[in-house]
Amino acid sequence: MKIETSQVTKLRLSELDRLDPVSVIVEDLRKGQGKITIECFGKAWSTYWGGMGDQTITEFFCDSNEHYIANKLSSIDSEVYDIDKIREDAEKNGIECWRDDPWNDHDFLANMYGSDMSEWHYSLPKMANYEYQYLCRIIKAVQAAFAELSLDIKNTDATCNTGN
Repeated sequence: MKIETSQVTKLRLSELDRLDPVSVIVEDLRKGQGKITIECFGKAWSTYWGGMGDQTITEFFCDSNEHYIANKLSSIDSEVYDIDKIREDAEKNGIECWRDDPWNDHDFLANMYGSDMSEWHYSLPKMANYEYQYLCRIIKAVQAAFAELSLDIKNTDATCNTGN
């Protein structure tokens, strides 16, 4: 049996604007390799980076765009179909949707867009996904915490450019 140890740091962020408390666990496995786990309001996201150059996990996390990080942490889409806009367009065209969920009303979809879904699927109206936006706000809060720690602790590896 091989047993290894590593340095793990846990942060708890609270009193955040429009966010529930956030817990963060970062682990630098070796130079250029690390893991991060973020938990907020019962949901958790975790990822591993194995090729960060000479950076620590906090440096890499802070140097990365929140959208890149969100896509690594989660499969949440940044946009979702705008059901209200689809219904509004249907009303304008005099087409009725007989179900609460237009996706399950195949007659409605065929009347609105045609029978070949491959022709119109990607042109449906979309809107920003609240869950994705929430995750991005969490990521920015974590980046800000890493930046604050780098100001409070001398000789730390946690440096953050919050201008992403």
